[in-house]
Amino acid sequence: MIKTMEIGNFRCFERVQLSGLTRVNVVTGANASGKSAVLEALYIAGNGTARAVELISAARMQAPPVAVAPPGLGILLAPHGQPASIGTYFDPLFRSAKAESHDGGDTGPETPAQILFSYTDSEGAEYTLKIAYQRAGARAPRELMVVARGLGGQAAVPIIFDRQKKVNNQVVEQTQVAIAVAPTGELIQTPSRPLGPATLIFGANINYAEYDNVTWFSQLKERNEADKAVSWVQKEFPFVEGIEVLAPTGASGLYAIMHDGTRRRMANVSLGIYKIVSILLAATHTRNGILVIDEIENGIFYEKYPAVWRALYDFAKETENQLFVSSHSSECLAALPDVIGDATDDFCLLRAERENGTCTVRRISGIAMAAALRGENEVRGFTNGTESDTGQVPPALRGYA
Repeated sequence: MIKTMEIGNFRCFERVQLSGLTRVNVVTGANASGKSAVLEALYIAGNGTARAVELISAARMQAPPVAVAPPGLGILLAPHGQPASIGTYFDPLFRSAKAESHDGGDTGPETPAQILFSYTDSEGAEYTLKIAYQRAGARAPRELMVVARGLGGQAAVPIIFDRQKKVNNQVVEQTQVAIAVAPTGELIQTPSRPLGPATLIFGANINYAEYDNVTWFSQLKERNEADKAVSWVQKEFPFVEGIEVLAPTGASGLYAIMHDGTRRRMANVSLGIYKIVSILLAATHTRNGILVIDEIENGIFYEKYPAVWRALYDFAKETENQLFVSSHSSECLAALPDVIGDATDDFCLLRAERENGTCTVRRISGIAMAAALRGENEVRGFTNGTESDTGQVPPALRGYA
């Protein structure tokens, strides 16, 4: 479980440090305050691969959508338009293209700007991911050039992912991953595996990837571990008597067994139910991982908010997963205090704020968050609907945060 995280030169953040992260971390704030940037940073840092960048770029429509979504993307896209350049994917990630020196000195014209992600987990391990363009004139790694030629092109000056893992201050893993763009517009990289724990992201859109759901459900059925998610759906939506995988058109899909005995594709029954099922299957299948969920309230009827929060928390505890969940909805947030109960140490609020062009993230403890929500105090970072607040702690938060 991630306990602390540093984000540098990424999106709207010059540098921000998150500490005291818990089992369930609720992210909120005004528009353009950095909520999505925090979630994307977690996803990229946990994976440490080009595929993570490719998919969040497609989700923001900064690059042509890719053909196949990896597990946990939260969207399923198909390719169209002109192939992207490597700058299309990476330029928007850098807050500044100018390299900065930590000691105040000149880094020199040859030193590229870099993005920094650094985080520590509850076991004391420290992970660092630095992303930068390779210096001008540098030759791409041989293995990357071989891959590029096989795709009918040449490797351009690539992006370098510098990845490191430390345990007890000793480096146990140090890798450099070179990334370039193929003629087809997809990112290619030298072989690598994810840097940190299994990290899945569910975007604000709710047309989640069917392949993931079928895979997760099938593997859970094989392990006799699918009953918890199915039972939750049966309890909250009694017209659904069961869930199964069928392939009536040749492609496997997740189907609901309806009360009248008919089978209907889950997404056609309800996109909201499909969204919840997707997240619960991922939460059951993944162990000791990170689940990032953007705008949890989308597609869910407000009366179901308490049950959804309770399920997310219970599933996360059982599988030792950590949650980062964003929400704009006051009704959705108001459903949290009863779920938090006495387990305030398992919850915190990360409120993204923008002031004078600078984005920061304020941490509010679980006990303060619950107190504020019970007292109907504003915790989302809004005042008049157009600006973030002045940074003053609402009355119910004083003495807690």
